[in-house]
This record gives sequence, C-alpha cells and structure tokens, in this order.
Amino acid sequence: FALALIVVYGALFPIGIYGTALILVIAFVTRYMPGTIRIMDPAIIQIDDEIMEANTLAGGNIYYLIRYIVVPLIARTFRAAWSMRFAIFFLNLPIVMLLHSPDTIMVSSALYQLHLQGAYAETSAFGIIIMAFLVGAVVTAHVMTVGHLESAGDYIANIWNK
Repeated sequence: FALALIVVYGALFPIGIYGTALILVIAFVTRYMPGTIRIMDPAIIQIDDEIMEANTLAGGNIYYLIRYIVVPLIARTFRAAWSMRFAIFFLNLPIVMLLHSPDTIMVSSALYQLHLQGAYAETSAFGIIIMAFLVGAVVTAHVMTVGHLESAGDYIANIWNK
C-alpha cells in the first residue's frame, strides 16, 4: 500500500510531497477512510429527508439544521470513530516506516527505534506516556461532545433503571 502511494504521488503526480508530513496524512486518510465511512454510515443514514423538511417548515436555515439537528445526531458516533482512528493513527508502524523521512519522525517509529536500541526502560516509559496521552485525548473528546464525564457504574445504573 505504501509503495503504491509512493509510485502514484511520486511518479505520476510529481508535486514533491515525498518525505514530508503531507504524504503521511494522505496515506492515513487513504488507508482508513473506508473503515471510518462504515463506522459513520449508520449515523448519517438516521438523518432522513423528513428531518430536513421539518427544519425547512419550521423556518430553520442550513446553519440551524447542521448545528442543532445534524451535529447532535452524529456526535456520539463521530466521537467513537475519532477515538478509534486516533489511537490507530498514533501507533501505526507499517505506513510510517515506509513513508517517513529523517525529518518527519513519528511516535511509532521513535518507539520502535528505542526498542531496537535495547532501551527497554525508556520504551516502557514512552509507552506509558503515549497511553496517558491517548486516554486524555479520548476523555477530552468525550467531554467536548457530551459535556460531562459519567462513570461506568452510573451509566449502567441509568440503563438498568429505564
């Protein structure tokens, strides 16, 4: 896959992106877009034409439709898809190893280099820092879309009591 990206963007469209961070962005988007679309598809399908017609009949414009109808309907699915893909992007080694240059060092390649050098304590510490960062990013995304943190016990109790 990475070799195909090098050929397509290096030979067919010589725009000079090999060895830059842009080639990594293109590779990640190209690689993970189909799976992300499959995750987001049910959330998009639930927005039926009747919802858009009701917005028009109520006098709402396109801004109101997107802000108050579409975004709340797809926010939880978007958060779940973003959380899964962010963690995968963050630690994806094969694409990074084939497309990175000495100027664009990614976290996964730095972690791999530490492991190859035998710095196991530093590798473990770096892994813990990565895990803390990923948990913080997922919690932040949850708070931004839902507005609060809810413990797992409270969530299960709320479902059980309904």
